[in-house]
Amino acid sequence: MEKCIRQGDHREKSLLEQARIDASLHMYLESGISERQDYPFELENKLIGCVNIFDNEGTVSVFRELFMQIRKYEEDKLDRIKVRAAEICTLLSRACIARGTENALQMHLNYLLIENLNRVRTIEEIEELICRNMDIYLDNLKYIDDGSNRLVRKVSRYVMQYFPENISLSKIGAALDVNPKYLSTQFCQVTGMNFREYLNRVRIEEARRLIVNTNYTLLEIAIACGFHDQSYFTKIFKKITGKTPRQYR
Repeated sequence: MEKCIRQGDHREKSLLEQARIDASLHMYLESGISERQDYPFELENKLIGCVNIFDNEGTVSVFRELFMQIRKYEEDKLDRIKVRAAEICTLLSRACIARGTENALQMHLNYLLIENLNRVRTIEEIEELICRNMDIYLDNLKYIDDGSNRLVRKVSRYVMQYFPENISLSKIGAALDVNPKYLSTQFCQVTGMNFREYLNRVRIEEARRLIVNTNYTLLEIAIACGFHDQSYFTKIFKKITGKTPRQYR
């Protein structure tokens, strides 16, 4: 076991070193830093936030958005995207360890995922592999508990139950008997995003499911997911997925 973990640590260091080399080389080859698309660090923080509250659907949704941005950033180059994906896995693993998960087990599971990542042959396989294995991080954090996490999980459960309705932090605060401003602060600290952004992600994830699996009209789907303005629904859908609802269908 220890040998595997040492190998995993060495492999992760090599991948991270290669990522830095690739990034530096790419920056050099580009005509200027100002012309290069910024790396989406803010989405990495949001991904960690979703993992922290065990939000399976939110985690997958944010990861897919992050992965889409990484594809653009690395110009759909398979080897470079593999390195970025390994970086994300390691980032999540270390975030879990920082929150109190068992070090050796977490690193070993992460090592196995990265080993499988190295074997895939297409960019699409990279995305699906990580989405299927996101429970490596979600499950291990379930045993770590504190006041902020408990409170934000209550908000998350409320959103999952009532997202089609006109909900707000004020309504949730009243339901949970918690000051809305305090709730907003705790939510941002744990998830890395504000409440409205989180609510929109939950609604868009359900909209994606309905678009793929039903014959409902786009207007019906928008209303079913809590959007009563179809143009706003289209705007938020494209912002999160990179496509309009019609293109996605």
